[in-house]
Amino acid sequence: MDERKNNLICKTLQYKRSKLGYSQRDMALKLNISQSTYSKNERNIKAAPVERLIQISIVLNFSISDLFENHLKVLRSSSRHAASKSLHFYMAPAVDTQ
Repeated sequence: MDERKNNLICKTLQYKRSKLGYSQRDMALKLNISQSTYSKNERNIKAAPVERLIQISIVLNFSISDLFENHLKVLRSSSRHAASKSLHFYMAPAVDTQ
């Protein structure tokens, strides 16, 4: 996955954490992980498991879908152009089953 796109998720986590006044150490304690692990997750050095992302969203009081909202917008806009050039969809004609 494109580093720039992943960075959007990281920036969202950093923003929401700092908005609540939590440090990375605070988050690590709340998630029962090391500060180093949390830092690596937030900086996208080590991918966070989905379960951890859900835990983070609970601690930071936001919907997990909020985390991916900007990410999906970027994916859609970048893939729209590629899809229009390289993908062709085919709809099979309706078949009368009676």
